[in-house]
Order: sequence, then structure tokens, then C-alpha cells
Amino acid sequence: QVFGEMAAFVGLEMAGVVRSGRRVCVCSVETEPDSGPGWIRRANPYSGKPVYAETVEWSVPEMEETPRNTLESIVWWKSDEVDIKRESLPFLALRNRVMGLEKDQGKANGTLLLEKLRRKPESKINRVAEIRYKWPDEETPSPEVDSMRIAGAAESNGDVAIAIQTDSKYFAGDLQHMNRVRAASELPIICTEVINQQYQFYEMRYHRADAAVVLAAVYAKEDMDYNLKIAKVLGMALFVEVHSVEEVDYALSFEGLKAILAGPRDLNSMRSSFADSQKLVSERIDELRSRNILVLAEGREDEIDADSGLIDAVIVYRD
Repeated sequence: QVFGEMAAFVGLEMAGVVRSGRRVCVCSVETEPDSGPGWIRRANPYSGKPVYAETVEWSVPEMEETPRNTLESIVWWKSDEVDIKRESLPFLALRNRVMGLEKDQGKANGTLLLEKLRRKPESKINRVAEIRYKWPDEETPSPEVDSMRIAGAAESNGDVAIAIQTDSKYFAGDLQHMNRVRAASELPIICTEVINQQYQFYEMRYHRADAAVVLAAVYAKEDMDYNLKIAKVLGMALFVEVHSVEEVDYALSFEGLKAILAGPRDLNSMRSSFADSQKLVSERIDELRSRNILVLAEGREDEIDADSGLIDAVIVYRD
């Protein structure tokens, strides 16, 4: 029903998109759930425990197991969190808010963002300021993170965009942080919160995001193609996050792909390194360049190679 409502708004054909539903586990690279580390399950899978009564047998649905890593925990949490949010703000009401925002301020600046991030010949890597209050393995938010100060200084520091982690449970973020940053800066905003449901695209856009990030390892191809279409309708840029060469190959099959986030991160600490991103991209750089796919990475200030010819832009960690 939710997918149908969204399709009615964006005017897209739904053939083949609804088949996996919202709570079915899908895999981007592997075909079996236990065949490799690239498998990120979209929600806690239900299993059927057999129950016998003489000649009758049936199964009782039950939650199967715990998340395999922190990233999977976040993905599952997003499914539950959005269910709760939808009860207080149904999709149609959220859609109307986004339409009102577009009427007053226009669509997102996703196209402009990609132009700003794309590296020019002979130029240095473009930098993206980061606003993140904590990592999942940290107990408390950092008191040194001041979103308004970071936003105000970003442009003078030469940053071309601002990446904001808005997840509340694992990163101590808030969607409202994007509204505050927009008041302090005109730089494009990339929302780096994990997306589990398409509802979140509209939620992010309503709070002024110009771009979002989706995990290649979470979505079936038909669903990812649909994600890219939703982002396009909203004017948002969409970065497909990849963790392995297999996921890069998978991402290259998506219709309308324009940018990737090369983030071969530790799935528990959630940190990525610039060196690992370069190594990953180097395996497929010729195809990425031939298709004009923008490459975004992450990393600490002290490890960034500003002259790297493999990366267009980098989100610079604050720590």
C-alpha cells in the first residue's frame, strides 16, 4: 500500500518493484543468505518453527536471530523506527509537506551537488565537511561538535558540501540538524543516515537534504532502480554505498546510477579508511570513469591523499 501511494505521486510504474515487499530479506550480491559477508538483511527474518499435532503440522512465525553486525542492527532499527514514525505522520501527509516545500523553495539541489563534487582535471580532491556527534561504539556524543559552527565555517574552509549523520539511536543525530545547518549555510547537504524504507527519502527532503546514501547490499536491483527514480523526482542526488568489488559491479547494473560512496567500512565500528576506498575503486576505475560515475569516499584528515586520481571527493571525518 505504501509503495502504491508513492508510485501514484511520482508517476512511476510499479511492475516488478513490490515483489520483495518491505520485510523480506534481499541481497545485492549473494544469492543465498549465508553465502558471504556482503549480505545485509533488511529486517529480522521470520522463521517457521514446526509444530506437530498427530497428523497435522504447521509453523509458528518467530524472530529468527540477532543482527550479525552493527550495520545490520542499524538497518533493522530503521525498519522499526519508520513504522513508528508513519503512525504519527502517514506517508501522504509527509508527501504533502514535501510538495509544499517544493512550491516555496523548489526541488533539492542534487544536480548542483554532483557538479560541485566532481573533480576537475589537475585539481585537488573536493572536500565535504562532516557533522556527526558520535560513532556507534562511543558512549556519549562529543561536546566539541557544534553543527552551526561547522556549517558556518565549511564554505570558508573550502568545503563544497556538508554531510550530516542524522540517526538518533546510534549516532546521536537528528533530522532537525539539517534544518539548522540550512539556516547557517547554502552549501548542499548530504544526509548519511541509513535508509531502509522509501519513506525516508521524503523525510530527508522535507528536512532540506539535497542527497542521500543507500546501501547496495540491502536492496534488490528492482528496488534500487526505484530508489534512484524517487531521488530523481525529488531532485536529490543518490550515492550508492559499496563495500566490495562485487558490490561495485552490482551497483553498475543500476538504472540511472550517477555516484557511488566507496566505503569498505568496518561493519561494527562503521568507520572507513581513505586507503581502503582507493584500493576498492582501483579495481573498477576504468569502467567508473568511462561511465562518468562520481566517486565519493570517507576518511580522516591525516590519511587523505589530495592528489589521488581515483577519488572525486571525500567526507572528512572530524576525528
